[in-house]
Amino acid sequence: MQEFVDAIVVELEKPRPLLKQVVDHVNSRHETSRDELGEFLENQVAELEDIEIDLLFSAQFTPTFSDQAAFSPLLDAERLERGQRDNLVQTLTNCPTVASLETEDGERHSITLADVTIERFARA
Repeated sequence: MQEFVDAIVVELEKPRPLLKQVVDHVNSRHETSRDELGEFLENQVAELEDIEIDLLFSAQFTPTFSDQAAFSPLLDAERLERGQRDNLVQTLTNCPTVASLETEDGERHSITLADVTIERFARA
């Protein structure tokens, strides 16, 4: 199971460009300009409620088919039963997982991922 934990953490923590959908959501719902986006990510995301975080980052952290394919060798070697998946998610949420999101200006911003975001990625 530790292989799954390590693989998911690596995937979640790899630098990724911030999706336009996320940028547009922040701009419209939180009245934040593109220039203020980095500050919002680093200082205000943690203050949002889980439902807001899930809405904000659902597109960013729902695994794509290629993301899922990266886990195929692990899944071929070991099938996780429902209880094991629950334990996997719990283990992941107990670890501080820090994502690196790159804004349009090329700056990277680190955010500690909320449990709801980790769970979305791990259960997909």
